[in-house]
Amino acid sequence: MGVFFPYDTVVRVGLEKLKSNVKLKLNYSQIDSGPFSTELDKLEVDDLPVGDLTVNYSPISLFTRSISVTSKGAVNGSAKLSEKHTSFDLDINPAIINSLTKEAELAGKLTIKGEGSPSDMTFSANISSEKIGINTPIGRLDFTLLNAELYLEKNNLTIKKTYFSG
Repeated sequence: MGVFFPYDTVVRVGLEKLKSNVKLKLNYSQIDSGPFSTELDKLEVDDLPVGDLTVNYSPISLFTRSISVTSKGAVNGSAKLSEKHTSFDLDINPAIINSLTKEAELAGKLTIKGEGSPSDMTFSANISSEKIGINTPIGRLDFTLLNAELYLEKNNLTIKKTYFSG
């Protein structure tokens, strides 16, 4: 008679701790965990749909303290996470961004690519989107392309460069 490690329970406890530490509301329909990965179906973060999330790790991850994450759904992409370095490449459904603000409306996906250091709390990212409308005091301005370079240090966001066309 074999005894199985309660991976799902360990992940649920970890998610509860994460929710309380960072004050996030996390919902998901199903969790499936094993020794090499965890899958969360229909993940929502603060009521915003993310999609199906897969976290890949191995027993060596305990020593390297690194994991990789992939997402399929309203957020498509991948990330590699460790204490010292993080990289990410994401495509975000415009409905998510449009639900957050009335000042801009995206018609195309928002692409975010970047990297940074969680230990230093510094990140740089390039964002781009096609077909964006921005509401201004002089009326709505429609663009066919947006590109921007962002830099985040601790809680200060700097927009290094922006480019609009259209």
